[in-house]
Amino acid sequence: MRARYRTAYELSEKLMALAATTPDSNVQVAAHLAHGSTCLLTGRLDAARDNLEKCIRQYDPVHHRGHAYLFGQDSLTFARTMLSWVLWLQGHPDQAVRMGNDAIAWAEEVKHPNTLAFALGMTAALHQYRGDRKGAAQTSGELIAMAGEQGLLHWLSAGRIVHGWATSGPTTDDEGVPGMLEGRAVWAAIGARVADSHWDAMIAERHLDGGRKEGCDKLLAAMRAFVADSDERSFEPEIDRLEGELLLLEEGKEAEAEACFQRALDRARANGARSLMLRAATSLARVMTAGGRADDAQALLAPIWALFKEGHDTRDLVRAKGVLSGMFL
Repeated sequence: MRARYRTAYELSEKLMALAATTPDSNVQVAAHLAHGSTCLLTGRLDAARDNLEKCIRQYDPVHHRGHAYLFGQDSLTFARTMLSWVLWLQGHPDQAVRMGNDAIAWAEEVKHPNTLAFALGMTAALHQYRGDRKGAAQTSGELIAMAGEQGLLHWLSAGRIVHGWATSGPTTDDEGVPGMLEGRAVWAAIGARVADSHWDAMIAERHLDGGRKEGCDKLLAAMRAFVADSDERSFEPEIDRLEGELLLLEEGKEAEAEACFQRALDRARANGARSLMLRAATSLARVMTAGGRADDAQALLAPIWALFKEGHDTRDLVRAKGVLSGMFL
């Protein structure tokens, strides 16, 4: 909740060491879940996937079902949901959404409101990552309804952020952005900081769509400060990419924007975040092509696009394909 990831990582390593000394499967499941989730949010994607998959394999539906009441979340639901984010970041958008749907289905079986709200909230965000407005609107709408009924203010605010993204458009006066800002303000007011960079990236995207340069600039500065303070690195490449897109709203800033896109690409590659690599490479290739360097742009973007074996109908892959198709027209 507090996004103190450096401390969380140290504690999760200690928990992993403890789990290695005991046959207690409750400790082992909890250790893999804690370490995997922390690795995800700090950008250690391979370790995150390894630990979350081990948590899922070790979870016993009978023996560990009480975790929902012991920890506040069902461990299998939590692991599947976090793994769905890892899968998307690593370039598996279809596997990711199937994992998210599995998390929701099991949460409904567990019949624990906070667990279901968690699954709905994180899967709604996953739909946003995929650029799926319909999926994001439907899932966040379900979350808003159940969180409101159950009095889960934390998840109600998350639902409003995603629902605002799904229902807003590229105008300066749409209704979605105020809803996102109100949801984000409640998230902060209750003391939540986990995934702040993810929520803020959604809002920054909408600011850019509406040409709201000042709002986007302030938000990106706040995101950088948050990442430096918390060590939440999972979405850090998006800060660089969005900064580049912001620069392109001004004339004569192409070189600075290109540097931002390259930095985003380098960060994403270092983390193994193929989906963020694709976004950065698409933005960079677009600038290169406009500058008369279509061959270089092709050499950059085509190999990254080819890494994806699924999800070719998702927003980012469609955009990348469009840039590739338009290079030599």
